[in-house]
Amino acid sequence: MNRAPRRYLLSLWKPFWVHIDQCNAEGLIGWVAPSKALSPEETLSVSGAWAEPVHARLKPDGALRAAWQTRPLYRFHIPFPVSEPGSRGAWRMSLAGHVQTMPAPKCSGGCLASQIRFVGPGTQPCKSRRVLLVLSSIDWEFRRQRQQQLSQALSVSYDHVLYLGPASLDHADNNLPVVYSLAEAISGVAVPFERAFDMAQDRLTASSAHQIAEQVNTLLKGAVHTDVLCLFPAWQPVIGALAANRVIYDLLDDHGSFDHIRADIMVEEQALIAQADLVTSPHVGLLQRADLSGVRNALVPNGFDPAALSQAEASHPRARRAVYLGAIESWFDWPLLMQSAETLSDIEFEIIGRVESLPPGPLPANVILKGEMPHPEAMKRLCEASVALIPFKVTALTRMVDPVKIYEYMAAGLPVVSTPFLDEGWGRMEGVELQAKSDGFADAVLRFAGDADTALRQTLMQQAQTASWSARARDLIAALNGESG
Repeated sequence: MNRAPRRYLLSLWKPFWVHIDQCNAEGLIGWVAPSKALSPEETLSVSGAWAEPVHARLKPDGALRAAWQTRPLYRFHIPFPVSEPGSRGAWRMSLAGHVQTMPAPKCSGGCLASQIRFVGPGTQPCKSRRVLLVLSSIDWEFRRQRQQQLSQALSVSYDHVLYLGPASLDHADNNLPVVYSLAEAISGVAVPFERAFDMAQDRLTASSAHQIAEQVNTLLKGAVHTDVLCLFPAWQPVIGALAANRVIYDLLDDHGSFDHIRADIMVEEQALIAQADLVTSPHVGLLQRADLSGVRNALVPNGFDPAALSQAEASHPRARRAVYLGAIESWFDWPLLMQSAETLSDIEFEIIGRVESLPPGPLPANVILKGEMPHPEAMKRLCEASVALIPFKVTALTRMVDPVKIYEYMAAGLPVVSTPFLDEGWGRMEGVELQAKSDGFADAVLRFAGDADTALRQTLMQQAQTASWSARARDLIAALNGESG
């Protein structure tokens, strides 16, 4: 008897075959081979440790079909990492009424799969918990700023923190909210959204805001108490529909002064202030300028993370180096920095951060652009330098800034040379000099350069200890609870 070709025997074994090409941080990619052609509406359903199945649309692949001959093939892509916890267990795959199981594939390339789960309507992931919902202007993976630092410091006052940033409005083909681990007791959230969303330029419609709130509320079912920390006015339309007990609006900046933010953002900001149980800000000038009539408010300055600078005191000797840490935006005073560097040609000027505003000409040889770097590495560079810089132009915008970097500089034992955009009180502090002109700026850098004054460095580090993010979080919670400081 003639044997049937092996391809034909394989087609008799299972109603469809599944092959996984990729399982990593970019998602799950593969193909399926059913025994017959599928209708255009058919989807592949994948179930596992998460509460509801995930559905992937299928795209016919004629090139692959040629290799199999007897079966049509379809590619699929689930555009976020999925797997069983620890990549153990089995997946349940459903297609065209047929079901089969397969081992959960091992992930590669930095996959978050062991930390992710899918949550559908009716589930109660926050049952019997105190939850903080953070609505932020930046994603968790972005450069460490107040948004992430304060959220992490506040996590000790809650059972769990849910963090949403711009990327949380996920326009991928998915109909369920996604929850994934960011840090201990902190989870990121992605919710279905119809399109890519620009937080600075786009405005949420009432229907879009209701859709987002409805998805987030499925994650909050069962929570005994939920506070919302809103960090950008564009989220305001969502606030009213959330299942929240209290709302905190953290007024970070003079948003109306930014060129890249739409002008009518201030309308949403005023509505958000009216909704808030507490308005906080890192700068007293922002609180004074806002219309806060009848609204509780509190000054919560920026701070630093002691854990990130745990090796600062052991970093000796200091290099003859001036360092700047942060983005280089339109308010960065390039001429001042370049003139100072030309005057002090034997001192290295190290610039750490993303360059958004280009220098007006060729840089002096002793100005080194290091670019963006991971936060721990940037902190290490601070601990190796001898003086820190904040060369900002003095404008209405910068006068309302309480820079995180000055607290990190001081905690690293670095004296600071800045332009006088800072409040005058900073200039009266030992180890901080405010200079408006390049000659005075360069003279101050020269005085602080080197590693001679260890007593000053110890003083700066001790002064910074009261400005930890944990202390700031305690102050915020006290203000929220109506406790006197």
